[in-house]
Amino acid sequence: MKHLSMLALAAMLVLPAFPQEGIRVNKVKGAVAFQKRGEPGGAVSAGQILPADSQIQTGEGASAEIKFPDGSIITVGPSTRFRLSTVTYGEGLDSGKFNIDYGKILAKFSKIEKKRDYQFITPTSVAGVRGTAFGLGVSQGADQLVVTEGTVALGNDRTPPQMVGAGQFAAIGQEGFSTPPRPSTPADIKTMEDGVPGGFAQLGQPAAQASPAPAPAPEPTPAPKETKPAPEPASKAAGAPASSTPPSQSAPAKDAPKSEPAAAPAGKPFGMGFDFGPVVLDGQTMTRIALSPELRLGKFRMGLDLEVFLDGTGKPSNRGWDFSSTQAALDTILRKITYIQWSEKLAVTGGSDPVFFRVGQLESVTLGMGYIMDGYNNGLRYPAEKALGLDFALGVGKGFRLGFEYMINNFADLANQGMIMGGRLFVNPFGGSQSAILKGLQIGGAFAGDFNQYAGLRTTSAGNAYKVFPTITSRDNRVTLNGVLSNMGVNNALDLETPNEVINRFIAKRDFFGMWGADFKVPLIKNAFQVYGQMAMNIDPAQAGVDEVAATGWGFSAPGLYGSIGLADGTRIFSLKGEFRRQTGLFNSGYFNRNYDTVRSRPDATGVGYLANDSVMTGSTYSGVYGWAELYLVLFYGSASYEALFAESTGTFGMGTFQAKLVFNKEILKKVPAVSKILNNFEGYFVKRNISNPLLFWQPSPDMTWGYDLDLQLGGTPVHVLNRFQMTYQYNAQGVLTEQSFFSANVAMKIF
Repeated sequence: MKHLSMLALAAMLVLPAFPQEGIRVNKVKGAVAFQKRGEPGGAVSAGQILPADSQIQTGEGASAEIKFPDGSIITVGPSTRFRLSTVTYGEGLDSGKFNIDYGKILAKFSKIEKKRDYQFITPTSVAGVRGTAFGLGVSQGADQLVVTEGTVALGNDRTPPQMVGAGQFAAIGQEGFSTPPRPSTPADIKTMEDGVPGGFAQLGQPAAQASPAPAPAPEPTPAPKETKPAPEPASKAAGAPASSTPPSQSAPAKDAPKSEPAAAPAGKPFGMGFDFGPVVLDGQTMTRIALSPELRLGKFRMGLDLEVFLDGTGKPSNRGWDFSSTQAALDTILRKITYIQWSEKLAVTGGSDPVFFRVGQLESVTLGMGYIMDGYNNGLRYPAEKALGLDFALGVGKGFRLGFEYMINNFADLANQGMIMGGRLFVNPFGGSQSAILKGLQIGGAFAGDFNQYAGLRTTSAGNAYKVFPTITSRDNRVTLNGVLSNMGVNNALDLETPNEVINRFIAKRDFFGMWGADFKVPLIKNAFQVYGQMAMNIDPAQAGVDEVAATGWGFSAPGLYGSIGLADGTRIFSLKGEFRRQTGLFNSGYFNRNYDTVRSRPDATGVGYLANDSVMTGSTYSGVYGWAELYLVLFYGSASYEALFAESTGTFGMGTFQAKLVFNKEILKKVPAVSKILNNFEGYFVKRNISNPLLFWQPSPDMTWGYDLDLQLGGTPVHVLNRFQMTYQYNAQGVLTEQSFFSANVAMKIF
C-alpha cells in the first residue's frame, strides 16, 4: 500500500497543465505521428497542442491541419515531415521558424496589425512570409512555390531572395532558381494541391484566386537569413550513462553520445567536417586526422569517416588502409562508414512509415520502454574501434498495425564467436479506432541476448610483457623454465599465460546470457499522460565449464505512469515518470543499457581474470519504486533517475541504481553572444548501479561511471576543441580497486 500511495501521489503531480493558447492540430486524416524532442512519440489527435521543438510526420495519404491562435492555418500534406522550431509572440512582432524536411504544405496566414516574420526552411531553400497564402513543395530536385495571396521572399545560401507575388510560381534548386518567378498555371496549382484535402479552398482561399494573374508590386521584405534548426543536445562523451527516458519506441536523440561526425547544416544536403587529435590504439598513442563528409537527401542520410593515423614518429600507419587480405580489405572499407540511414525509427514504431534502417554506429537503441534494452550504444570505443551494427524497423498497416524491430551490435563480433542481438514484435490492435485511448494502445514482445559476453574483450600488441624473461614467448618453455627456477627456490617467476592468451581463453568460453519480455502502453489525454507496464525474464542456460550456475530471475514494472507539465507556449518545464517494480532472483532491469559494452565483461578481483556481467548480479526478492524526472532550468536541462528496491523478507534496502545528467541549453546560450562564442556545449553525467547501501552512494565501485563532455569554440569561428573525460573503476592484479580515467582533447571544425 505504501508503494501504491506513492504512485497515486506521483500521478497527481504529473497531470499536465494544458495551455489555453497555442498552435494546435485542428484536423487529422490518416496516420500522423507526433513527437516533441526528448518525449515519447505517438499518434497525433485533433486538439493536440504543437509546442516549439516538436514535429509531426504524415504517412502516405495522410494529412494534418494546424491552426494558430490568430486563425492562420497550415495544412501538412501526405508523406511530409514538418517541424516547428521556434515561435515567439511579441507586442509588435510575431516570429517563427518552421522546417519542412520533405513533402509539402499549404498555408494561409491571416492579416494582423502587428508585424510577422516567419521563415520556412527546407534542405534547399528559405522562404520568408508575412500575411500570405502559399503552397511549398520540397523534393530532391527543386523546391516549388505557388503564391495565391501576398508575397513570399524565396532564396538560399547561394541565391539572393526574390519576391514571388500572388498568382506566381517559382522553383529553386541548390544552385539557384531553376524557374524564376512567373505566372502560375492550373497545372502548377493542381500539382501543389494534389493529396491535400480541400486544397487552397480549405484554407479559405478559393482556387479561382489562385489562377494566373499579374503579380502586384511587392512591398520590400527583409531577406531571409540562412537558418538551421537547433541541433539536438548530444552527449559526446563516449560511455555516457543510460538515459532513463520516458516510455517510447526509441530513446531520444538528445541522449545519444556523439559517435559520428558533425551533422551537415540544415538546409544543405552535403557537409564536411575535420577532426584532429591524439588517440590510443592498441596501447600506442597516435595522431588521428579525419575528414567527415555527410550526405542528406530526403529520408536518406550517410556519414563517412576518412581518417589517417600517424605514429609517434609522424609516419602514416596502415591502420584503416590495409588491403593485404580479403578480410583486411573488407575491414578497411567498412571502417570508412560511420552510418547509413533511411527514415527515423519513431516514424515506423510510432507512425506509418513502412521501413527504417541504420547501419554503422548506433547512438541509442531501446526496445519497448527499456526494461530489457535501454539506450544501448555501440560507439564506446570510437575512434579506436568502429562498430558496424544494424538497427532496423518494419511496419505494415494503417489501422491494425503490425511491426518488428531488430538490432545487431557489431558484425565484427562474429570473429569473437558472438554478438548482441535484440528484437521486438509490436502491434497496434485498434489503430483505426475513433477512441484516442484504443487507437494509441500498443502491445509488444521483446528479446535481447549477448551470445558471448566475452566477445567484447580485445587483444592488444602492448599487453605481452611477463614478470621476467619477456623474450620467452612459448607457454611450454615458460612452464619448463618455471620448473627449473622452482627447483632453485624461485617460485612463479614467469606468467604461464600472456594477457592476450588469457583474453583468448575467455573469449573461447562463449558465455551466453539473454532476456525475453513483454510490454504495453496506453497514451491518455492526448499523449501528455501515459500508463504502461513491462516484464522480463532471464535466459541463461547452464554451460558446462563455462557458466555452471544459471542466472535465473524475472521482474515486472507496473503500473507505470508518465506525464509532463508545460507553459502556455508549449514549453515543457517538468516531466516525471514513476513505476512500481518487483523482481526475484538474479535480475537487473535495463540490463542492456548505454554503458553495457564497458561492463559486458570486466576484470575480476584478482586483476588477471575476467567476469561476465551476469555473474555479478545479486539475487533476492525485491520490490520498490523507480522514478525519473527532467527539469527545465532555463540555462540547463537536468534529469535524474533512481531505483530503490527493498528486500521483501526484511523490508531493508536491498539494491539501487542512480543516474543523472546536466546539459547546457544551447538555445539560451545563443542569446548570450559573449558566452556562446566560447562555450558551445557542456554535458556532465554520473551513473552507479548495484548500490547495496545508500549511505555509501559515492563510494567507487566497478559499477560507477562519471564524466563530462566540453565543447569550446574559438571566438565564434568554426574551430572547436572537444574535451572528453570519463572515470571508471577496475581491480588490478593485486585486487585493489583503481581509477581508470580517459581524457581527450581534439580539434574539430566544419569546412562547409
